[in-house]
Amino acid sequence: MELLGGCFIVIVRNEEAVIRSCLESVKWAAEFTDKIFVTPAKGTCNPDRKFGISK
Repeated sequence: MELLGGCFIVIVRNEEAVIRSCLESVKWAAEFTDKIFVTPAKGTCNPDRKFGISK
């Protein structure tokens, strides 16, 4: 069976109330990657979006 590739980019700020359920919904993806990045806040999500897409 061929596996399809996938990408999850989760950009959040001040989402403590919902982040757990968000990450739980894609936790199976951690089995397929060692590329998990955490970056410091930059004031806007565009730099992080570009960073995530580039990886």
